[in-house]
Amino acid sequence: MLPKRGLHMRRRYTKVGDVLAKILDNTPARDSWQLEQIKKMWTRLDPVLVKHSQPVTYFNKTVILKTENEMWKTEFEKNKEAIVLKLKTFLHGVKVENVEFTM
Repeated sequence: MLPKRGLHMRRRYTKVGDVLAKILDNTPARDSWQLEQIKKMWTRLDPVLVKHSQPVTYFNKTVILKTENEMWKTEFEKNKEAIVLKLKTFLHGVKVENVEFTM
């Protein structure tokens, strides 16, 4: 007698999507795709943040934002935790754990 097909198949094979997701998470292509997603959704964020900064780079769950001048850079650095929470809320599908600011 042959074993039941359903149980036998489930134990031996993993889902292809799970394996591909693990591979994509470790590649630079994933980071560039995430940056494009951030740029597409950027206008939905806080108007002050959108007006005075723009996303430049996304790497290893860190978004690097370019600010207009030193005053806005220091102001954003004071409120860094709130900005990270806003990014996590509005950017669905993009993992953000840190934000850095440049000029």
